[in-house]
Amino acid sequence: MIHSIIITNVEGYIVFAQYYTNISNTDKTELNQKLFEITQFDWQFPGEQLCVIYSYNCAFCQVNDARIFIVGTEDELIMLHLLQSIQTVLSKVVFKQKITVNAIVENYPKTCLALKEMLSAGNIHHINAGPIDNILKLKAPYHTEKS
Repeated sequence: MIHSIIITNVEGYIVFAQYYTNISNTDKTELNQKLFEITQFDWQFPGEQLCVIYSYNCAFCQVNDARIFIVGTEDELIMLHLLQSIQTVLSKVVFKQKITVNAIVENYPKTCLALKEMLSAGNIHHINAGPIDNILKLKAPYHTEKS
């Protein structure tokens, strides 16, 4: 089961966070601080990485100026595959460009919808980008276009 997906900028400020378990705001803050502390020194290494925080596995990576964290109890290989899938969906389906903090903010409704379709209540539903692309084409975004 996936506990949370958190996307931050390089300074550690949260840009996107989705928690799939009921935890208090204090516990969320503590988890976020622990994630940043533990992974603070690992950004010099490229690619996806793994660590353990409390009893959770954490897969994380930095893509341009965004850092993506996935926290859960799934197997490490599943977590890494999900992390790679999230990168693919965001860059090729949602943004159609490279992943940046600005792209996440500008496309926040589509980002939320794509991740919601990938994961529901912490369970993985879709990992391939194709079904997510089809679903995003069918559903209207949460906001209306500016006139």
